[in-house]
Amino acid sequence: MRDREEVGRRPPAALLLAARLPPDSVSRRTLEYCRLLADGGWRPFVAARDGPLATEVRRAGGRLVALPAEAGGFFARLRALRKLAAFAREEGLRVLHVQRASAAPLARAAAERLALPWLATVHDLDELGDPASEPLLTAPRLLAVSEHVAEELGERHGVPAARIRVLPPALDLAELAPERVHGARVAAVATRWGLDLGRRVLLVPGPLVPAHGHRVLLRALAKIAREDLSAVFIAAEDADRTYVRELERAIREAGLGERVRFGAPPEDEPAALQLADLVVLPAIRPLPSARVVLAAQAMGRPVVVSHLGALPECVQPASTGWIVAAGDAEELAWAIERALSLDEEVRARLALRARAFAAEGFALERVGRRLLETYEETLREAAARGPARG
Repeated sequence: MRDREEVGRRPPAALLLAARLPPDSVSRRTLEYCRLLADGGWRPFVAARDGPLATEVRRAGGRLVALPAEAGGFFARLRALRKLAAFAREEGLRVLHVQRASAAPLARAAAERLALPWLATVHDLDELGDPASEPLLTAPRLLAVSEHVAEELGERHGVPAARIRVLPPALDLAELAPERVHGARVAAVATRWGLDLGRRVLLVPGPLVPAHGHRVLLRALAKIAREDLSAVFIAAEDADRTYVRELERAIREAGLGERVRFGAPPEDEPAALQLADLVVLPAIRPLPSARVVLAAQAMGRPVVVSHLGALPECVQPASTGWIVAAGDAEELAWAIERALSLDEEVRARLALRARAFAAEGFALERVGRRLLETYEETLREAAARGPARG
């Protein structure tokens, strides 16, 4: 009895089923949820194998737990359910939140067997093409990372709008504050990327994949007669070497030489964005979300993106940046030239509008409230349905 009373006095607990924590957008969004939940008075736990971002869980306010989120066959899933049931009783678990489609079968089984409410985040529409992702789409509530993803869930996968909630990326505006980023931090990023201070810097966010439209950008840069411009393509160590070689060859053929370089992912994102005069993401395939485009605007930087996927949601056209036709090097070159030719007064006004836009829809506190409201909604609906069959 005393144990039950102790559990009841603790803040509510949520289990985020991440399965693994590589340095990708799903892991970073999981860490973001940990922070939002912890700030909102919850106790977030993350079920995942050890991975590059595992050490970040505690820093984000969560706790890593050794629960098999991707149990395979019948007996393995039965053992996983028993472990999850014991954990749920011990911690007073209130909600299961799936982060990867591979963890959805266990979450659905737990919901049916243990009467635990559950929901799932859809980070990437591509994974929904796999039949194994079907359990994810059965979650009572689906969190879409953008309006684009929400629309696709309804139109392509037949998910009723009543079951979908949009939860965009969350921005820490205190961290992404231009006045807090001093020269030494910016200089350190420039040194790491081999850039001379004083050059105009065009930043292309990672990962280094064909979908981000690097080839189109190279064609556009070849049309821009600016010797003071350096474009930095963010590329992690595990970037596809074949694609890197293709881009290197295209750079040589376009005569761009030292005007384009590859840079390691920045450890200090605000300083990297402060260094950039312009952030460009000319995607040639729809992207589910684009947090870095929003972060750039929070830092007062103009952006240029293509009109695909979630990118148009991330910009106020002709106010905080430019939206161009995908694959159109001519229009892309025009937008880049326009952005780089802004005088100081116009650029300052754009920076104010950009930061206000980022704060209005994507501030940490606003997104956190929406996440907590969704959790409370999920709990109310589960209570109204009554206990699940055991």
